[in-house]
Amino acid sequence: MSKNEKQTEKKSNDKKQIPTKKEIVKKEESKAVDTPQPTQVSQDTNTDDYASVLDYIKQMFFDETPDASKDGAGASFFKPDIFNISAEVQNEYFGMLKNLFMSLNVKKPQTPLDNYIDSYYNLLEMITEMAVCGCVPAMDYLCFIYKKGVEDVLPINLVRAHEWGLLAIAGGSRLSPDRLRMFLDPVYSYITENDLLDAILAKHPTDDDEEIINYIAYNFANIFNEKQGLTLEYISKKEIIADESFQIFLKQASKVRDDSLPIMAKYIA
Repeated sequence: MSKNEKQTEKKSNDKKQIPTKKEIVKKEESKAVDTPQPTQVSQDTNTDDYASVLDYIKQMFFDETPDASKDGAGASFFKPDIFNISAEVQNEYFGMLKNLFMSLNVKKPQTPLDNYIDSYYNLLEMITEMAVCGCVPAMDYLCFIYKKGVEDVLPINLVRAHEWGLLAIAGGSRLSPDRLRMFLDPVYSYITENDLLDAILAKHPTDDDEEIINYIAYNFANIFNEKQGLTLEYISKKEIIADESFQIFLKQASKVRDDSLPIMAKYIA
């Protein structure tokens, strides 16, 4: 049996450590507990489901990540828009997620491959649930990990890397623009070729080059995602491990990108 077949079989047969959305909602309803409003989700999403899942995942995250205190470094971790959070702090958030895998990776040489795959997949599933519930750092982490891939566990998937990255950028990620630099380069070229920079700086004054790059990417991604139909609802229906054609995605996405540029210019220039 191939590695992919093993992953597929384990995914369907193994009991997950994280309950499904419906299981959590049913449990919460049986306790008659009021659930808070969720963070960033699409208008088509069942908000009760996502509120319950997010509540559960928040507690799990803070339990697993002591440094991410609700009153300290992790205070803004689950905000639906983190554009005003500095790149330095966002890097700390990325590190928190990366550290979740540290003990697992350290033990990998002594761990049976099937057990390692199960454990890694469970952590990845938790981060995916966080992202689907609107956690921007989790979206950025998925952009990173799908672009990089994980030996024996997760094949490189550039379609998913771009989708999660663009959702993260629209949520204010200051890390994902650099991860998707090649896709975004035509956006920045459009700005310079049409002499729009001065007008942009008049609306968003800054002398920081990275700040203006992130500002452009942030506005572009929000327009692109709307035109592309890229939402958390859409991506939540995809399997974590899937074979997707990047060539097909890029052909359509490039056209949507080009169509989005004049619209973006009206908003920011």
